[in-house]
Amino acid sequence: MSVLAQAPPDPDLTRPIMVIAVCAVIIIVTVFLQVASARRRAHALTPEALQEWQTSSGRLLDQWIDGVEGEVRARRTAPAPDSVLAAPDPPGFAEAVAECPDPVLAGLIAELRRRAATFLAAARSGDPNRPEVATAEASWLEAKERAGAHLRDAFVVNAAQ
Repeated sequence: MSVLAQAPPDPDLTRPIMVIAVCAVIIIVTVFLQVASARRRAHALTPEALQEWQTSSGRLLDQWIDGVEGEVRARRTAPAPDSVLAAPDPPGFAEAVAECPDPVLAGLIAELRRRAATFLAAARSGDPNRPEVATAEASWLEAKERAGAHLRDAFVVNAAQ
């Protein structure tokens, strides 16, 4: 029993464990940021990638926009607006939007889709000629113009390079 009484107390390992844990977190975050940065550089927007997307998938975006505007136009001119069928998304539209190579344009398209949902909901829920629909339409047109302007600017900038 006297041998146990003379043993030194266990050392406090709290500080070394905390230092190791903090170092591990710093290493993991650094590696993650490096990988994310490398992926961004690897998927850099090129004129060719944007042009390819515009000619293949961009046409689906145009079809979708025409469908949204066509449905509202039909509801405004129909004798019974409730009889107008909802315009479906073109086949492959969701995939085309997901494959957009320009992250800024992808964000603008997402905003355009949100505003289209608001615009269509307003047009579908009563008289499509009331002021609430006009307000939603103005918001939709503003988002559509921003997305179109970004796409036009991207082609001008990329063509100049």
